[in-house]
Parts: sequence; C-alpha cells; structure tokens
Amino acid sequence: MKRNTILTGVISLFCLVFQSNQATASWPLNDLPVCTQNGDQQIGWHMAYGSDAYIIIWYDYRSGDADIYAQKATVTDGAVWQPDGVQVCGATGNQIVPRAASDGAGGVIIVWPDDRNGGFDIYAQRVDSNGNVLWTTDGVPVCVASGDQHRVRLIDDGAGGAV
Repeated sequence: MKRNTILTGVISLFCLVFQSNQATASWPLNDLPVCTQNGDQQIGWHMAYGSDAYIIIWYDYRSGDADIYAQKATVTDGAVWQPDGVQVCGATGNQIVPRAASDGAGGVIIVWPDDRNGGFDIYAQRVDSNGNVLWTTDGVPVCVASGDQHRVRLIDDGAGGAV
C-alpha cells in the first residue's frame, strides 16, 4: 500500500498524546498544513514558542532516503518558514528520529541518528528563529565512534547551547 502521509495528521495524533501528558499544553494547529509533500513524513519532535507558535521537526522520505526537516507554524498562519519545511539535513543515507531543544533565541538545536557513513552516528544542526540553517551543511558530527549510536536526547543548557 502506498503511503502518502500529510504531517498535519501525524501532528494531530501526536498532540493528543502531548496534551494528555501536559495539562497546560494545547495544540491549536489542527487542520493547518505543515508539510504536504508526497511520501511519508514521521514526526520527530515539536516545541511551543509562546502561546501561538510551534517548531516541528520530522524525518521525511520525499527524496527516497529519510532526511530531516523543520517548520515553524503559528495558530493564525500555519507554516511560517519555507513551504513544506526547511531541510535540516539531506545527506546520503537515512537521517531518522530527530530530537530538539530550544537555542534560547527562538530557534532550535536538532540532533539525529545518521547513517551517511554506513553505521548510525549522531549529527546536530542549529536552525534560527527565521528558519536559517546555521551550522555546516547537513550538520556537524557529535559522535562518530565505531558501532551504531541511537536514542539520542538533548536538553538546552540555558546559555544558547544544548547537552
């Protein structure tokens, strides 16, 4: 069966889980498209900025391999950055299961497992509040040790970085 998932539906489902875990959280982006590309988009992470803005990070098969994308969306305008998201990493191989933390300036630092070198390593990228990718194209290596690295997590350090 050909899968043609629109990220909006995935976000709506994810939001139900998010809302049930955090009583103060709300998700008013229902039915506002974030990405309408063909292919399968898998939600990775999202975070609220203020009362009406969200940054959503996902991995996306629109080019055949899984790549990382991000989008800022507001309650009134839907997608704010470029249509169908900002490409965070489009390196060869698969980049999957991204996680993110605030950079303290309205943007995000994103990390993900990446198999561009044949095994899964950890890479990172920073996207500013305007959707500009700030670090090296396709991210900077965080851990490229032998063997596979998975289940990456991070938290902002309160000083514009993340641990």
